[in-house]
Amino acid sequence: IDSNDVPNLQLPENISTLFGGLTPAPEQANACRVIAERGVVVLTGGPGTGKTQTTRAVIQLSHDNGLTVFSVAPTGRAALRLAELAGHPAATIHRQIAIKPGVAPDEFTLGCDAIVCDESSMIDVELAAQLLAVIDTERPVRLVFVGDVDQLPPVGAGAFFKDLIDSERVPVVRLTQIFRQAGDSPIPHIARAFNEGAMPSLERSDGFAFINTAREDAEEAAQLAQDTVVMAATKWPIEKERGGAKSIADIAVVAPQRTGLCGVRALNERISAIVNAGKSPAQTLPYGDGAYFEGDKVMHTVNNYELNVFNGEIGTIACVSESGEAADRFTAATGYEVTCEDAKTAVVVEYAAPGMPGNKRFVGYSRGGMHQLTLAYAITTHKMQGSSAPCVIFAATAQHRWMLSRRLIYTTVTRAERYLLIVGDAAVIRRAVAAQSNDAPRNTRLRGLLTPPARTAKDWFDSLDVV
Repeated sequence: IDSNDVPNLQLPENISTLFGGLTPAPEQANACRVIAERGVVVLTGGPGTGKTQTTRAVIQLSHDNGLTVFSVAPTGRAALRLAELAGHPAATIHRQIAIKPGVAPDEFTLGCDAIVCDESSMIDVELAAQLLAVIDTERPVRLVFVGDVDQLPPVGAGAFFKDLIDSERVPVVRLTQIFRQAGDSPIPHIARAFNEGAMPSLERSDGFAFINTAREDAEEAAQLAQDTVVMAATKWPIEKERGGAKSIADIAVVAPQRTGLCGVRALNERISAIVNAGKSPAQTLPYGDGAYFEGDKVMHTVNNYELNVFNGEIGTIACVSESGEAADRFTAATGYEVTCEDAKTAVVVEYAAPGMPGNKRFVGYSRGGMHQLTLAYAITTHKMQGSSAPCVIFAATAQHRWMLSRRLIYTTVTRAERYLLIVGDAAVIRRAVAAQSNDAPRNTRLRGLLTPPARTAKDWFDSLDVV
């Protein structure tokens, strides 16, 4: 990495023009100055600290200087959110670096002058290597990695974002000031308290509620928590419009693990049974021991390069067909094309796709390919990372105590845009937050490879100008 091998960008006389006329905080203004002068920069900060506004300003600065900018993120939802908030087209890293037909892999390069990558804490070393490998080294390309280093590390190998910061090889701009006006969401302040190892107030407010389901009997407590989460997900926030939630599509139920009464599997089964009650046979596709329904929220669980759908992408079932005619029926009814692996399609799933018509794309699955899907009314924190929802319901019970950590709790809380409901055991949460860290350590080499080797005493002495 040579962070200096780029020409300086011309900053406007009044830097507030990059922020829509608003006066930026000193940290935000400094970020623009650093990015104007350096080729590789890290921008990190927690929720509400102005990362999105600063990212938008950086993109605007690049455009004003005539640069071609690619905005990317690890997941489709994160890319769509980046495009909406930053006001600039964005794509997933996988789709942006996809080798074009007729181009040899070793000849393919990204034709851009700057890359802005959001949610960089999710990037594992393999994906980072793939991105860096297709950068055109014959032209000066700026790289800006944006993210929250305090969130969970990537699911894949390594800790690219953290190692990049710890290497001290590239400039790091940290945003710390929370930009929230009186009456706005308390979520950034709650997240910051958790991240600092403190227990925030659990008093109910306009944007937050806590329901304590702790009981002497662990099984009774877990069942109570499950009942509470299910009722909250299917009824309460929608009726009260908490966080602006108008349907279950606006609500994310998050749990630390898949197993247990308050795990993802059990919660998905109960929520699906409630929201799909009364649906007709034409809207139902029996599968395994259960069924999928039109309107179900689902997740793709493996990387499928043929369908161009990747692990963790969340979509909605748009059409089902026991006879394998879902794609044909859907296209005939809507006019949208469906990407399929097989001529016989049992389900068609709608995914977020920034830059495509309606910012969505449709993928057809045969019965043999449906093992790639799972219900996603409730998902784990790791799968939720990189996404957000107007209303987040977080199950944190004693059954989850082995999985709960300060970093996991912080990451979950920061997924909520406008309303956060925590259901569980306050004592268990307090212990997890107070612990310095119970995250599994990662053995990585990237930081060492980026950091220049320490000088020996002899090297130091030989460099002295001794007369």
